[in-house]
This record gives sequence, C-alpha cells and structure tokens, in this order.
Amino acid sequence: MKNVIILCKDKCIYLVAALSGIVLMLPVAGSNEPVKTEYYLCAFSFALLGQNISYIIQFIPHFIPLFIIQFYWGISIYKSFCVASIYVFSRRNHRVKWALRELLIVLLKTVLFIAAVIVPAFIMIMLSTQAVTDINTVIHAACMLIILSLYSFEMIALINLLSFFLESGVAFAIVQIINLLSLAMYLLSVNLKIDESIIMDFNLISRLMVEPDLDIWKLSFSLLYFLIPAVIISLLIVGAVKKTQFTKSIYEGDV
Repeated sequence: MKNVIILCKDKCIYLVAALSGIVLMLPVAGSNEPVKTEYYLCAFSFALLGQNISYIIQFIPHFIPLFIIQFYWGISIYKSFCVASIYVFSRRNHRVKWALRELLIVLLKTVLFIAAVIVPAFIMIMLSTQAVTDINTVIHAACMLIILSLYSFEMIALINLLSFFLESGVAFAIVQIINLLSLAMYLLSVNLKIDESIIMDFNLISRLMVEPDLDIWKLSFSLLYFLIPAVIISLLIVGAVKKTQFTKSIYEGDV
C-alpha cells in the first residue's frame, strides 16, 4: 500500500509540473506577434530577469516549480538511507552501489520534472500564439532542460548531503538561503556596481539564464558551472553513505 501511495505522489508531482508550465505561459496566450518561441520559453531560465529589485515579481512564479522539487526530493536519499541502513546494510554491504543508484534515480526524476514543465509550455505557445518555431527553438529548449536539470539536481543533492550532518529542515533552509543571496546579488548588482564584474559571472542566477540567442561559450561555462559541483556533491554523498555507521532514532519520513 505504501508503494502505491508513493507512486501516486510521484505522478502528481509531474502533473504539478505540467500545470505550472501551462499556467506560466497563460499571459502570452493569444499573442499575434511573430517572435521566436524561445523568447517566451527563456523565462523559465530567468533570462528575462532584469537587474532591478522590481523584477522579483517575475522571478517568484518561475522559481516555484524548482522550489517544489527541491522540497519534494530534498531529503529523499537521506530518508531512504535511514531505512536501508537498518534493513539492508545490516545484512549486506553494498552502500556505494546503492548510493549511486539513488543518485541516478533522483537525476532521472529531476530531468523528467523539468521536461514536464517545458514541454507543456512549448505546446501551449504553439497552440495559442503566432510564435515562430524552428530547429533553434528545439536546441534552446534542450539546452535549458540540461542547465535547469543540473541546477536542480545539484540543489537536491546538496540538501541530502547536508541532511547527513544537520537537521533536514536546516539543510533545506541553507540551500534556499544560497538561492536567495544569489538572487539578491543579481537584482541589486547595478546598485552595488558589480553588474559587469567577475562576481556576476559566477552568480548562480545569472548562470541559470539561457538566452534566446545561444552563446556556445556561455552555455559551456554554465554547463561546467553546475556539472562539476554536482559531481563533487554526489561523490560526497557516496562517501557519507559509506562511512555513516548510525542513523537518527527517528526516521524523518514518519514524522
């Protein structure tokens, strides 16, 4: 029965993703402007976000889907380890293989979630606007899918890693503080006179942006920016799973 409930919850989360993509594209429905489709889609990567505090209103709705999966899968590996360490690892020691499998599952779920946001939004644009779609649109959507998936996986993995050493609520809060500080730095960059500095080149929010006119060098840097930390955090999770000899007495999934 528990497995059935988990399966239904997972299906619902993808439904939430699809609805988010459609709802976020409602403001452009009925547009007769012959612009390229990626000029609408790029909002999901915050590429239309201006460096002004007033743009926070535009940021919040597009960040909600990313926030949801960080909340939903934020401690999934940690919670599963609490059970596995008691019922599995006490009988058979294959922690590294288990951790790698759990990380792969989270990565696949994350990619599917981001795709579930982008694809319905893409269909919504095609059916309700006069936007122009070509091969560059598909390439843009694919690049955005990769960048957003890597970012989301990195944040989810970081929450899980921190949960091994801190309370899960504290771990989640730390990651969201990182997001908020990056956002604040981006929105206030002009006032702080750092809008064209190297600091902004490494800003989390600015690296998420996939512009309509693709810049291969900028995209490559963004890819490495998220890929390298994601790999490092994943290795640290594997290490934490392998070395941890005990779990908290209360399984957080039951609280």
